[in-house]
Amino acid sequence: MIPIGDTDFGVYGRGNIISDKYKTGHFWSWNMAVGAGYYLNDSVIPLATVGKCFSNYSTCYFNTRHPTANDDDIDAIYYGLGAYIKDPFFNGMWEISGDWSPYKGYNGMSLYIGYGVKF
Repeated sequence: MIPIGDTDFGVYGRGNIISDKYKTGHFWSWNMAVGAGYYLNDSVIPLATVGKCFSNYSTCYFNTRHPTANDDDIDAIYYGLGAYIKDPFFNGMWEISGDWSPYKGYNGMSLYIGYGVKF
C-alpha cells in the first residue's frame, strides 16, 4: 500500500502467477489487481480491489466449466476486499484478502494470505 500525499488513503497493487492443470491441459496465467485502501490507524488498513486474469489458455480459475465450452473466462473481472494487519512482533504487515467474480455464474474465488516487510 502506497500512501497518497497527506491523506488517509493509499493505492494497492498485486500480481501473481498461477500454474495449474485443467481438464484439457496445463496452463499459466497472471492475475493483476489494483485497488485503494484507507488507513484506519497504524495497525489496520482495509482495502478494496478490482482484478483481471491473463492466460495462455482459455481459462483462469473456473474449473466448473465444461472443458469443451466456448466460454472465455479470461474475460472475467474480479472484485475483492481485504485488509493489512500490523504484526505486533516484527516490523511487517499481514495481508488477508479475497476476490470473487460473478462472470457467467461460475463464481470464481481466491483467497490471498501474505506477509510483507518494509525495506
